Amino acid sequence: MKKHIDLTQGSVAGHLAKLTLPMIAGIFSIMAYNLTDTYFVSRLGTDPLAAIGLTFPVVMVVGALAMGMGMGAGSCISRALGAGDLHRVRRLTTDGLVLAIVLVAIVGAAGVATIDPMFRALGAEERLLPLIRQYMVLWFSCVAVTVIPMVGNHMIRATGDTVMPSIVMILGAVLNVGLDPLFIFGWGPVPAMGMFGASLATVLSRLISGSVLIWTLVRHHRMLDLSRPRWQELVASWRDMLYVAIPTAGTEMLMPLSRALLVRLVTIYGVPAVAAVGAGARIEQFVYIVCIAMGTCLIPLMGQNWGAGRLDRVRQVRTCSVVFDISYGVASFLLALVAATPVARQFSDDPVVVEHTVWYVRAILMGSALHHAGVHTAFLLNAINRPGVAALFNAIRTPTVQILCAWAGMRLGGLHGLFLGLGIAPLITGALGIVWFELVLRRAERRQAGMFPPTVSA
Repeated sequence: MKKHIDLTQGSVAGHLAKLTLPMIAGIFSIMAYNLTDTYFVSRLGTDPLAAIGLTFPVVMVVGALAMGMGMGAGSCISRALGAGDLHRVRRLTTDGLVLAIVLVAIVGAAGVATIDPMFRALGAEERLLPLIRQYMVLWFSCVAVTVIPMVGNHMIRATGDTVMPSIVMILGAVLNVGLDPLFIFGWGPVPAMGMFGASLATVLSRLISGSVLIWTLVRHHRMLDLSRPRWQELVASWRDMLYVAIPTAGTEMLMPLSRALLVRLVTIYGVPAVAAVGAGARIEQFVYIVCIAMGTCLIPLMGQNWGAGRLDRVRQVRTCSVVFDISYGVASFLLALVAATPVARQFSDDPVVVEHTVWYVRAILMGSALHHAGVHTAFLLNAINRPGVAALFNAIRTPTVQILCAWAGMRLGGLHGLFLGLGIAPLITGALGIVWFELVLRRAERRQAGMFPPTVSA
């Protein structure tokens, strides 16, 4: 196995910066990837645009499954690296990929067999079903090219390498931008394939970029063990990864649920309000790129130090992340006070939509300092093998506190009160997350000092 980056030595802040910077470009490219299909399919007409819009919830659910598997693998591998157990690292990597293959085979077969009833349940009209099938039959049949590279991405990041995963994400986005118009509209000997072409472009771009990622995992990092595993090792690997993966995947699915509930509240105030939230969400997503990238890098940094028993550095990681989160959040809010209006005007000429968008952006970014601290709390809890605590915290954070604060704000101040409620919610949950993680860490420090015996495997 290629020597991994030892994150248990050296500057914690330096490691965090070096890990995060490459991932910013990668996360940005993934967001561009997600917008590309929608942009080009929208040129086919209203029905194709509606059809691809209906595929998003299903894609998000499968993405949540992949995220859970990836985070479970990354958490286990980073802790094994910190403990210096390279045999276990190889077994976790190999067994994790086998588990991913088994799961995607089940998901793909079930998806192809249930496309029509699934999308009818999501509200698709009969005339849209042929268009949905054009996209989803191929997508489900090749779902492995989406899930397995995502899992492999987390595995490589566990070693401290964020450059190659970022390059692969950028490669996939660039390929998709080039292949989408070619396959959707046709050119030269390539016929126009419409919705099927959009799906084909996605599959091929992910296949090529994912192949590069797996090649890196196999040839560059040498993390696979192709010897026949002992049954006990296989079961142990799957058990440990699923221990993190299942609650993580479940809580990842809370985010689209929370967004759906939020949109349901906003629809009361009409189309301009819905349009404003849509525009505001895109601005919000762009502002959050840096903190999303940092969140993915906290797992290897925290996991290696936890596995090595370096609780002093675990505390440093937490402190660095909170200080950065608060500083970045305050700076984002101050920028929003100045720039929200001109930015909102780029999305709409309607003064009502612009006004609502400005309110949304400023309210959301008002709470962003502790929003990031809350999100990163869940990442860190998963990294130290506390997925149940992370799942409970996420369930409290979204949709519970978020929707309750939005509803209370709406009752007191209408639409703008709803937006203020959304800004206040992360101030509550972020503070809760900081205190909660501190209690978990202090308990670990007392256990390490021998004040009481361990009750949960590290």
